[in-house]
Amino acid sequence: MGRPAKERCVCPSFPNAHTFISGSKTSHDYMREWLDQYCHPFLQAVLRQDRPPTSCENCGTSHESLWRCLDCESLPHLCRTCCKTSHRRHPFHRIELYQDNVWRSAFLWQVGSIVCLGHRGAPCPGYRRSRDELEDMCIRFNGILFEPPDLKNDFSNGHLPGECDLGRGRVVTFVHTNGFHYLPVFPCSCERALEEPLQHIESGYYPATFKHVSTVFTFRLLQHFHLHRVDAHMASESYCSILSRLTNYTFPFLSPDRKRELSRVWQQFNYLEALRQFGFGFHAGSDPPRPAQGALALWCAVCPQPGVNLPKDWIFQADPWRFWRYLVADGNFVLNHLLRYSREQGVSLMDGAAFMAEITRYTRHLENVQDPKEIPTCNAHRAIANRNKSKKGYDCTGIMASACARHGCFAPGSVCDMQLGEKQAHGDYSLCQAAKTTRANETPGVLFAYDVNCQFCVNFRSRVLKGRYLDFPSNLALVFLIGLFHVHGHKEECLPRFAPTFCPGAGVASGEIIESLWSTLNGIAGIIRTMTLANRSDLLDACMADSNLKKLQGMVSFLVRQYSRAQVEGELAETAFRMLNEEVHEPDRAKWSAMMDAANIARAEDVKSMDVYCVEQNSVECRKVAEERLGMEENKIPTPTGTTAWLASGIQLQEAHGAWTDDAKNDVAAKTEALIARIESWNEEGDKLFPSLDLAQIKLDAVSDSECVCQGQVCQCKRDIPNPEEGDVYATLPLPSSTDLLPKGWDHLKSIEEKLREAQATEILEALREEVGFKSCLYRENRQFTEEKRERTRMYDAINKVDRTIRYHSRRYIQCRWAMGRLGMLAKYPQFEVLTRDHVRPVTAVFQPNARGQRDISLSWIWTYRTKGGKGTKAYLKELYRVSWIRAISRRDRWKEETKLLTSEMSWFVRYCLYQRDECAKWEPRSDSLGAEAFSRGRRDMWRRMAVFGALEFSKRCGIDVDIRDVDLVNATPPST
Repeated sequence: MGRPAKERCVCPSFPNAHTFISGSKTSHDYMREWLDQYCHPFLQAVLRQDRPPTSCENCGTSHESLWRCLDCESLPHLCRTCCKTSHRRHPFHRIELYQDNVWRSAFLWQVGSIVCLGHRGAPCPGYRRSRDELEDMCIRFNGILFEPPDLKNDFSNGHLPGECDLGRGRVVTFVHTNGFHYLPVFPCSCERALEEPLQHIESGYYPATFKHVSTVFTFRLLQHFHLHRVDAHMASESYCSILSRLTNYTFPFLSPDRKRELSRVWQQFNYLEALRQFGFGFHAGSDPPRPAQGALALWCAVCPQPGVNLPKDWIFQADPWRFWRYLVADGNFVLNHLLRYSREQGVSLMDGAAFMAEITRYTRHLENVQDPKEIPTCNAHRAIANRNKSKKGYDCTGIMASACARHGCFAPGSVCDMQLGEKQAHGDYSLCQAAKTTRANETPGVLFAYDVNCQFCVNFRSRVLKGRYLDFPSNLALVFLIGLFHVHGHKEECLPRFAPTFCPGAGVASGEIIESLWSTLNGIAGIIRTMTLANRSDLLDACMADSNLKKLQGMVSFLVRQYSRAQVEGELAETAFRMLNEEVHEPDRAKWSAMMDAANIARAEDVKSMDVYCVEQNSVECRKVAEERLGMEENKIPTPTGTTAWLASGIQLQEAHGAWTDDAKNDVAAKTEALIARIESWNEEGDKLFPSLDLAQIKLDAVSDSECVCQGQVCQCKRDIPNPEEGDVYATLPLPSSTDLLPKGWDHLKSIEEKLREAQATEILEALREEVGFKSCLYRENRQFTEEKRERTRMYDAINKVDRTIRYHSRRYIQCRWAMGRLGMLAKYPQFEVLTRDHVRPVTAVFQPNARGQRDISLSWIWTYRTKGGKGTKAYLKELYRVSWIRAISRRDRWKEETKLLTSEMSWFVRYCLYQRDECAKWEPRSDSLGAEAFSRGRRDMWRRMAVFGALEFSKRCGIDVDIRDVDLVNATPPST
């Protein structure tokens, strides 16, 4: 069906403009409509805003010079008196003066606006003057009592009064969201008056200094700048530049420079706000205590926290795995810091009270810790290889942080600086502090995800025992995991040992959520790089606090979305497992289930127990290992050093032809030239190894790879070869397998090539099994592909790509087996059989388990040649089913866990809000002012509203009713969809 027809109507104000009443218009439709029909009328309406004034719109007085306010409604034209009186509560509006037939920017002090402190905006009685008298005095001192200022050649628009000494009052610079303002200030002079800085604060202005106040910032500006700072990552220089342009658009450089003061005041404001929100201002009659580590950090509302968001009987409830702490850690090398040669150190106000580690204790930890060299247990990961790598010109190369792995909330006190690379000392401290500040010791255990946990976990407990500043409970269970993105860069056995997919209780959290936090936090990198370390620490704390706050604000929506997803994905996982489970015999199911249970129980002591999740196969030396071993044995046989590497390079050149055929159509010439250069270099190296032998004169036989291995009815072999006429590129290389008559002294070369060919054939068959298995899985997910339909749609791209890869590996194997035949190896290695297209077809038992006629169909020989139990026993098919069954049941169980976790987390969210509500209720009795009491009631009501919102959303969207005890839902308004 097409789009609904659009009804046209005529707008009375624009008779030539036709609008469409329909919900199907796009943003582009509106833009075209505006450009064609509304652009010119809108422009004329904007120009009419600058019409000349005729009289005061308030009192009706006519005057040569009238003022207009750009911030008041309807841009009123006012006389000086009306402009002054109407802005006594709005001293920061922007005004303009109509002078010499033009509107010129002006300031409210020029009409007599002043600021009075201490009496709610009224003048202090000690001045013995009315407000009108004080206002007239200010403009009389500056000579503009009867005539407005002459702004014709005043490039600053008269922003600063000429006379700033006003007796007991003085002119102060006010910084507001719309720019800089100069206004006369008259503080209270009563006997019991507060100090002038406190009078400013009570009036809503934050002073930059304390004894002689000359610059103040409005609290509205500080809140505005704070959001720009932590959300948009704006530097104080950029923000002040905007304020300067708002103050004087034509000559912004004439505006005052207050970026240094703004940075300092914001740091104080951020600290005061944290103290206020966490209840540190409610200690009537006593000095407030110094915030403890992590006391000013808002953490995750839905992670299990005994005594906070869990019921009292949680320890007796079923499914205790729900209450485990799930943490993730990672290093970030973007948030680095340049070495400062200035002696200025700066002052950190937070200093460990939020997310950054307390600097003194952390420094002592680094001084006392040792960095022992450990034997690598996995691949050569960059994080391990570069752990001692320095970065010239930097005293801090990045940060290490921990967060909750399910929801992405930074853990208090766990963020620490890295001086070199990503060392275990950083990870140890971050994990221990995260476990401490999140009270993980009160939970059954900790799941900890980290990129290199296969190495990190080896001696963690012993490092904690030796570390003077490390503290991790010895009786607290700890399971190490690796995120699902990074685990695939590890060895094969790391997947079952550390992937969250195979860890009971992990749900479907990938263990990679901290990467998404970096993508947001990295925006502040350019600002903190040149700060002092203390200021950098406080700014990072503020940004991470804002990140956690946004997680809290979006938690209800996240849980609802994830719950809906869990319902869908859980059903798909259940269906996939059920289909596979029907093909497995009951004894096998019982055996495999027992095996999984035993492995998961034993993983706490030895993660190698999880290796039973891998495919069991005989150990065969891989090609790279064979090359290294043969190279080391060259000194034992009479061959030149480097012969093995030369032969291996020749074999690689034989394979290079097919390696780039898939993507060579755009740059065939360049790659052909590169291959020719490699062959020439290889020939030159051969001449150096065998100077008495002319390699060019050796009679060679061409490689035979004419067997077609294409799937389907149409041969694709010729399409894989971009330029078959390039004879120089595909010429036969002088290897022992290519010669008709073996040169004298090449017997040892023949023996080396035999071993290299064995490893090559094994490697190729492994690649073929992987690709054919992948294609079988693709067929299972997209069964329509198995039908003989040749439509070229995007759905075939994945299948076609796998087909090309299978053809490439098949040609490699045929070529390798031809060489093995030339070397006389086939009788010695009968497992390397002839390969045809039927041998590399998808496994029907995998993608179509219920297809007819499978009982008597045997599995291709490529699946059984390495399997324990011998060739031809269908052992690999059983192994394939076993591994697939384990992965299917693991996937199903993780989604079941996810549903249970989400259901529990909905209740925990409401309980967390109610706990915070009750904590705020304790503040009011300790308050020492009515304002403090009102603030505590406001915070209490905020948490109550969040609890009600969550309970209503969970009930309406998910059908889950949570226990919210004494919260009144009867009179609550359900949130709109």
